[in-house]
Amino acid sequence: MGYYTRFSLDVICDKSLNKFDIIKRLRWVWNSEASLAIDEYGTPIGYRKWYKHEEDIMDFSEYHPNVKFILRGDTDFLGVIWTKIFQNGEIIKWIDRWMSPKKFTLYCNELDIVRSLHEPKTLL
Repeated sequence: MGYYTRFSLDVICDKSLNKFDIIKRLRWVWNSEASLAIDEYGTPIGYRKWYKHEEDIMDFSEYHPNVKFILRGDTDFLGVIWTKIFQNGEIIKWIDRWMSPKKFTLYCNELDIVRSLHEPKTLL
């Protein structure tokens, strides 16, 4: 059961670490479900079911105790949007909010624009 969710991940770390390397490690070494939900920049791939996202990010964050992981999700159900912040194996903050259908559509369009900025460009 559960809803399809479009996930995005941001990593806050000091300058000695590369946040994209951390996301890559999560996607390919730690958890293959993450690789189906977010791309190498942490932007959404599409609506997916990632049942153990909390457990996975909590476990992964234990290995990076000084890094904050900000996981966002928007569901395919009634414009529910949430943000969960993880650090050192715990959820340190969780915010849920609901958006009207019009605002939710605008939000989704903005995410699509951000994703398109990260996609590789092809030369003609």
